[in-house]
Amino acid sequence: MSRYEAMFELVGELGAQLREGYAAGQAALGGAPAARPRTATISALGGSAIGGSLAEALWRDVARTPLSVNRSATLPGWIGPDDLVLPVSYSGATAETLAAATSALERGAGVIAVTAGEPLGGLVSAAGGQVVRVRGGLPPRAALGILFGALAAALEHAGAVPTVADDIRAAAHACDVVARDRGGSLASALGESVATATTWVYGSGPLAAVARRFKSQLNENAKSTAAFGELPEADHNEIVGWAGTGRTGGRHAAIHLADPDDPPTIRASIATTPRLIDGDATLRRVLTGEGQTRTARAFWLLSLLDHASVYTARSAGVDPFEIDRIAELKQALAAATSPLRAGRGD
Repeated sequence: MSRYEAMFELVGELGAQLREGYAAGQAALGGAPAARPRTATISALGGSAIGGSLAEALWRDVARTPLSVNRSATLPGWIGPDDLVLPVSYSGATAETLAAATSALERGAGVIAVTAGEPLGGLVSAAGGQVVRVRGGLPPRAALGILFGALAAALEHAGAVPTVADDIRAAAHACDVVARDRGGSLASALGESVATATTWVYGSGPLAAVARRFKSQLNENAKSTAAFGELPEADHNEIVGWAGTGRTGGRHAAIHLADPDDPPTIRASIATTPRLIDGDATLRRVLTGEGQTRTARAFWLLSLLDHASVYTARSAGVDPFEIDRIAELKQALAAATSPLRAGRGD
């Protein structure tokens, strides 16, 4: 099996992973906790953090307690015994996530870790926290479904969000639909067209998290330069910056992610921006997800773009698994930190 075929198989597992992770979380956590936390902070980096961003954006309107995502080794000063911290690290060895988990435990906060490895699992369980252990052996970026499903179960268990089983089912089905033909001609054409471009991806709410995910998948799978922007903020500055593409040269692609439930101002922004940058962007696309709910449509797009990133890698002739620069960075971090905090993955 080629490296491309192997990565296509992994991104095609997203729907099954969502179900698997949610079931693992429910089995590990059992009954309801004693009390609902004052706040819930998801602490993670890289591929392990994307699920946190999706959860915060998808459920912010129904959350029973404030949700936030922490992409740092330190925690906000207000976190204390009445709060919940959810460290998420697929490898279990991400230095910054270990540091944040240690800080949460020292402050007496509630802690529910989601991981496939050590030392995170042992650290949290030894201190009396809870751990959802998920299946290991995957590249961290290819474990998003398992991590998101387990995180959803943990947030539900803590009372931070209402029951999300229907959302998980809808999202998993949407991913299954995309995976049947690997995203079809839409994913292949998009992936191949951005192989020689610097790609900018934009979205609002949950689709900002999907935009970040596609940017990261282009970075790691396809070794492509890419960036993401969150609407409406990006249209208050980056829309002007596009005028400078002629000076920097090269091909530039603008991908806008849209949803029928976007607010009127966001819909107007997505309708207008491609026209305003028409002379600056080599490629312009507006993509809308398919499905009956916002969650389903977000995951439909995420799955489509995951597949597109593998087509980009194949078109560029690069290995979608190779991440040598990240490995070298992790070695530098390991040399600069204690053995406990020596990270080797997300």
